[in-house]
Amino acid sequence: MFTVDTVNPSVQVEVNYNGKWSGAYGDIGNMKSVDGTGSRTYTITDPYGAVSCSFQKMDGSSNVLTVTITQNGAVLETSSTNSPYGVVITSASLF
Repeated sequence: MFTVDTVNPSVQVEVNYNGKWSGAYGDIGNMKSVDGTGSRTYTITDPYGAVSCSFQKMDGSSNVLTVTITQNGAVLETSSTNSPYGVVITSASLF
């Protein structure tokens, strides 16, 4: 089980893939679209209720794209795909 840091409640969404990807992340009512290449970490400050994200590989490789949602260093959710043009959709409820 994890606890929310009430002084600095933030959640990180980390995308790991060695190719191009596109996606969106955020909390309830506040999603942000992003495009990138390689590994990136995005911070959601003061998230409300739950965090969700969806990322897609923009190529036909079988390399693995992994998305991890963390809070205060604790992994809340992680998901991955190795499918060509694969999509990862994941979310985490915040307590």
